[in-house]
Amino acid sequence: MKKKEKIVIFILILITAILIVVNIIVKNRNSEENLGATSGNTDLVQISEDGTKTSISSEIAKKKQLDNLEVTDTKIVERNGLATMIANVTNNTGSEVKEFPVKIKLLNQKGEVIQEIGAYVGTIQQGETRQISASANIDISEINDFTISRK
Repeated sequence: MKKKEKIVIFILILITAILIVVNIIVKNRNSEENLGATSGNTDLVQISEDGTKTSISSEIAKKKQLDNLEVTDTKIVERNGLATMIANVTNNTGSEVKEFPVKIKLLNQKGEVIQEIGAYVGTIQQGETRQISASANIDISEINDFTISRK
C-alpha cells in the first residue's frame, strides 16, 4: 500500500470512530431526558420494573362520601399512559339506589384539578357494594386526592 492510501484509510477509521462516540453520547443523553420526564413526583407513586405506576397517596385511599353512599378501597394505576381508577361504592342508605353518572376530579397536592373524568354507578341494592371504574390518558404522578360527585 502506498503512503497516501494508508493516510486515507486512517482518516476514514478515525471519522467512523468519532461518529460512533457522538452517536453513543446523544443516545445516552436522550434516554436520561426521557427517564426524567416520565418519573414525575415519586412521593405519590410507586413505579414497578415494567413501568407501571401505582398511586400511594394516603388521601386517595381515604373513605369518601357520595351522597349517602360510601366510596372506599380506591386505587389508581397507570400502564402505558392509561390511568385507571377503581373504587368500591357501598349503599348504606336503607333503600335501593338507581344508576347515575358521577364526576371525578383528580387533584394535585395544592388541591387544583388536574383532570376531570366521568364514571357510572350502576343500581345498588341496600347494603350492596359495587365497583366503579374510570380511565383517562394521563400521568398519575401528580395525583394526590380526588373528589366524587353526581353529574
